[in-house]
Amino acid sequence: MFGSSESSFSYILTNYAASLSSGKWWFLILDLVAGCSLALLVARLAFRQNSKLPFPPGPPREPILGHLRLMPSENQADVFHEWAKVHGDVIGLQFLGRNVIVLDSFQTAHDLLDERGLIYSCRPRFPVYELMRLDPSLSLLQYGTKEFPKHRKIFQTFLGKHESAEYIPYQTEYAKILVRNLMEKPERFMWYLEKFTTSVIIRIISGYQIVEDDDMYIKIVHDFSETINNSGSPGNTPVDYFPWLRHLPSWFPGTFYASYARSAHETQKMHQLYNAPVEYVQKQMANGTAQPSFVYHLLEALNVELEVIEDPIKKQVFYEEELPHITGATGMIYMAGAETSYATLQRFFLGITLHPEVQTIAQAEIDCVLGNVGGDLKRFPEIGDRENLPFVECILQETFRWHPVVPLSKYSSIFSPLISCIPHRSIKDDVYNGMFIPEGSTVFPNIRGISLDEHIYSDPHVFNPMRFMSKEKGGKGEPYFLAQWGFGRRVCPGRYLAETGLWLAIATILTTLSIQKAKDENGKEIEPEIKFSDGMVSQTYPFRCDIIPRSESAAMLILKV
Repeated sequence: MFGSSESSFSYILTNYAASLSSGKWWFLILDLVAGCSLALLVARLAFRQNSKLPFPPGPPREPILGHLRLMPSENQADVFHEWAKVHGDVIGLQFLGRNVIVLDSFQTAHDLLDERGLIYSCRPRFPVYELMRLDPSLSLLQYGTKEFPKHRKIFQTFLGKHESAEYIPYQTEYAKILVRNLMEKPERFMWYLEKFTTSVIIRIISGYQIVEDDDMYIKIVHDFSETINNSGSPGNTPVDYFPWLRHLPSWFPGTFYASYARSAHETQKMHQLYNAPVEYVQKQMANGTAQPSFVYHLLEALNVELEVIEDPIKKQVFYEEELPHITGATGMIYMAGAETSYATLQRFFLGITLHPEVQTIAQAEIDCVLGNVGGDLKRFPEIGDRENLPFVECILQETFRWHPVVPLSKYSSIFSPLISCIPHRSIKDDVYNGMFIPEGSTVFPNIRGISLDEHIYSDPHVFNPMRFMSKEKGGKGEPYFLAQWGFGRRVCPGRYLAETGLWLAIATILTTLSIQKAKDENGKEIEPEIKFSDGMVSQTYPFRCDIIPRSESAAMLILKV
């Protein structure tokens, strides 16, 4: 009875079913409260018995509820960072029988998540997503299962540093299409940033080429994001705290997100993210017109394995077991590659709009390297120019750091592995710097807090790419911000693909276009607001800016695309 919160409440479901039908609500409510209190008391006693060392410090706890009422509903990352200034880089929180550890510095995250990866590479459970019956995803797979290395190998095979270089022609092509769209319809720049990131990723995974603005593959990403964002804060709904709620009828208090998750599964709408690219490639393969792609190579490998199985029943069983792993891996890249890169480019536009001097420095560097004289643009930048454009590189790295697209590795980021900051779970008791971290603790790095570390980054709230330039070149020599890629054995498998695509987009935009503050009807410049959403991936709030070709030759070059 005392093994878990779910078992602690099992007797309620057995003995009080009659109370639901007879209207004896008060008895049921009292039992629920008693069950909650009992589970919390048992968890706390177990914690105290396990170690005499102190739990990591944090704000004062309330009896029974712990830190529950202190948990911020908005801007969690910033609130936790402020707490860290008082309580230290390792913050301990407890509520509803859970232990949560927040790591607010790169060093503490490295020490635990990198150096002690065997302990901290598992994931918490997400009951709401389990009810949605999503296909297997590296984001959600528990470390140590047989599926984890299978998925990890898939991504290492296709998204390693060398392998990602094969996709550079696609990324280069779509970067040029992007600047043409931006020149022709600058007022829709946000939309074309999203079209660019979706076009690149769907081409890589399936060979499909997006042409129209209303393409179904863009809509699929929107539908999936909307469904996930409306499913509650994962890990923080009543169903996550008390999984037994999923067994109760939809009219029972606290079961809303369980019902929502089941409905999402039944409609199959969100499953198009997984199925549509795979079905497209299967159709192309049947017609003999399939292009090389991520899905194509996975299906070809599956067909090779099927050929050696003679028994038709075993062959069908094997196919049905393996296909969900292909669709799951495909859906993960599809969603993550589109949304996180889109959010990063939003931040680039906001940073440049607010700091036109950064654009001026970058364009002078580009003109020098590309041989542009007097505004005469000779060519687009290529990936081979990257090492000769250090300031453009600094702009990319500062875009990552300034406002991370996943500011806190909270549960709502589980479908963003390309900026991999998903919470970790400890699988056994551990001690760090004299502090006791219990088995089963949810441990996550505060990515936003790490980006604001004043011991590493001077004036951290300021968008300043020069911070990364060497001191010999007039910079501050500060280290690149690597925390956005995650830590340890959960480090982002698509970081090379994402970084290369973003660099090409940024370099191509800076080479050909000029981004300026928009003006109102009186000719006064409009100062954009620095504001971001709290959604699955933190998006930039809409803002206005003017986008024009840098010169007549730039416009002519763009029109040739």
